[in-house]
Order: sequence, then structure tokens, then C-alpha cells
Amino acid sequence: MTLIAYTASFSPWKGIAAATLHTVALLIVMGLVAIVVYERVGVAFLHRAWFNVDLLWTVTLLIAGVITLFS
Repeated sequence: MTLIAYTASFSPWKGIAAATLHTVALLIVMGLVAIVVYERVGVAFLHRAWFNVDLLWTVTLLIAGVITLFS
């Protein structure tokens, strides 16, 4: 009950500001990690580590369809 009363006192702007700060920080960290990986490993890493996303989606949708069919 205390948590509900505590969060109810927040302004919606504080929530928007927190979400915006979180998103910006996340994008900065992802960008920095991407730059470091690109500089140290290069693009060749993508050729070796890449997996077929279309195949993954196909298998996932087929499994979901079979589960839906038999449930």
C-alpha cells in the first residue's frame, strides 16, 4: 500500500523524463558497444556470427501454429 501511495505522488512528467533518460542512455551504450566491436573485430565478425532471421521466424511461427492447432 505504501508503494502505491508513493508512486501516486509522482508527476507524469517525471515518468516521461525517466523513460526518456533511460532510452537515451540505452542508445548511447548500444552505439558505443557497436563502435568498439566494429573497431576491434570488424565486419568479418558479422559474416561468421550472423544467423538466418527468416528461418528463425518461420520455425517460430510454425511452432506457434502447431501449439495453437492442438490446444
